[in-house]
Amino acid sequence: MAVVPFHRVNVLTGIKAGRIIEDPVQCADIILKAKRPLLILGAKLLEWSLDGIPALEYGLRIAKAAKAPTCATANVRPHMLEYGMEPDSVYDVVEIVHALKDPDWRGVKKEGNHDLVMFLGVRSDLQEQCLSVLKHFAYKHLKTMTLDRYYFPNADYSLTNFRKDEQWQDFLERLIGALSPEPVKVEKVVKKVEVVKKELELVRAHSDIGPQYEGETVRKQDLWIEFGGPKVPRKFEHVRLRKPEEIEHRKVEIIGPDLKELQPGSYPLGILIEVAGKELDEDAMGILERRIHMFTNYLHNWYHMNQRYDMWIRLNKEAAESGWETLKEFGQDLIYLYTSELPIIEKMQVALITDQETVDKLYPEIMKVWEARDERARGLNDEDVDTFYGCILCQSFAPTHISVITPNRIANCGAINWFDGRAASKIDPEGPIFAIPKGECIDPIRGEYTGVNEVVKKRTLGAYDRVYLYSAFEHPHTSCGCFEAIVFYIPEVDAFGIVHREFKGETVIGETFSHMAGDTSGGRQVEGRLGTGLEQIRSPKFIQADGGLHRVVWMPKEIKERYREVIEAKGLYDKIATEEDVSNTDELLTWLDEHQHPWLLGEVELPT
Repeated sequence: MAVVPFHRVNVLTGIKAGRIIEDPVQCADIILKAKRPLLILGAKLLEWSLDGIPALEYGLRIAKAAKAPTCATANVRPHMLEYGMEPDSVYDVVEIVHALKDPDWRGVKKEGNHDLVMFLGVRSDLQEQCLSVLKHFAYKHLKTMTLDRYYFPNADYSLTNFRKDEQWQDFLERLIGALSPEPVKVEKVVKKVEVVKKELELVRAHSDIGPQYEGETVRKQDLWIEFGGPKVPRKFEHVRLRKPEEIEHRKVEIIGPDLKELQPGSYPLGILIEVAGKELDEDAMGILERRIHMFTNYLHNWYHMNQRYDMWIRLNKEAAESGWETLKEFGQDLIYLYTSELPIIEKMQVALITDQETVDKLYPEIMKVWEARDERARGLNDEDVDTFYGCILCQSFAPTHISVITPNRIANCGAINWFDGRAASKIDPEGPIFAIPKGECIDPIRGEYTGVNEVVKKRTLGAYDRVYLYSAFEHPHTSCGCFEAIVFYIPEVDAFGIVHREFKGETVIGETFSHMAGDTSGGRQVEGRLGTGLEQIRSPKFIQADGGLHRVVWMPKEIKERYREVIEAKGLYDKIATEEDVSNTDELLTWLDEHQHPWLLGEVELPT
């Protein structure tokens, strides 16, 4: 009777399990036959050592011997730099796996997708899931191999389970020898990375950094301190372009009380980043601004939401226990991440402002800059371009969300317009903001395009394959969690209301923004609920298939005043109720009758 090996017991792999490679020469032969191999290096390499030798050194030697490009995940890159080796790419593990699934992806060296991907040092549970994804969705164009000391049944090729470190070390040494006839060594070259090492001493003191922490949230019961958010009236995050001589590179200035001077609670914050670089221009500023969201979420125990004047940062109690005392570390983190991932930035300095008076003083000036950016995009229409843009910055929180950005549709967060999308895709072609060929127009009223549908299907892993850009029904646009406002259907009057994040009270349907956001967010298509950027109110295509602004019957007074000229231009200013006029739908119906709202009078015809 055959005995099942212990490492295959209770492992569900379908009809195919990984092939065990026990001979290093055979393993080397498979690697060398690959035309475009890729080696993914995980954070566990920074924890493991073999006979006193850092496991990362084995990964680097394998890459050199096989002449294979590398992908540094988590916080591996700065440690590679200590050996004088720059990774060919830097990705989150999930992100690189998502790219590898796509047969049309150009690969880390832009030469075509890879035909063999090797994993080394990725956390075992995460690695097994990644291998399963590639096994089921990339089997036609990609083979997988794991070089860790354990058997991974979802890989195409896997090492066996090595009970002792010496066995695994011997295999790796012989593998390197089989890959290259010449001895392959790596050595630390401190002189090349003195600045990076000095910086790392500052920024790694109290928080690990890496894309693996995206998606972490800080709930009320875990909260230590928060900056911005709904409890703080004025806050901002802003990036300015400066001349090189105007910037003191790596300078971080704190204006106002620092972390160690604050008690648990909510505080103002202005994040003012100034950058310089010969290839930078004003078009890039909005995109660099939005990266604050992504990079802050790279910090363990930190949580960032929203953008611009709605920014919201939370630190949990674990951050307090780990010794966070100064925001200067946060500024150093931002400089490190920006300059590491975006070499186009040559010089950078950061001011972190917790003094409310200073925030209030700068706020109007910065609002004018944002208004000018948004105004520029208003003169362009969807029909004038062949390319739209997509943003997946929020997929760590909303995995099936993709924000489609067109001349007539700003991103849900309200921070990225069409020009910003174009600039972002040029600066970082493999980044989270990318071009979408709009394709053929299926429905000009609802805003449905073949190109958009194809990309939505691909980027949501098939969760959705149709989207209407300008309707709240049937196939509405997905909503992330960073949206500025919610457009919500009011069945009692067959019309819509709008509520923004800063509104504290209950809407006319008895729900607060936060309660409504929980039902709307997460990357779902929810009929009658749309997360949106407030600038969309100005768009001529704002829910145009559903009647547009003429079907809006309620909004907070603050929004009504902010967009007064747009509402007045449509003759609706005295027809839309606010919280000062009504408090429930019964009162709303009476008020609308008295004020003769055109939707209730039947004067609004839906476009066909």
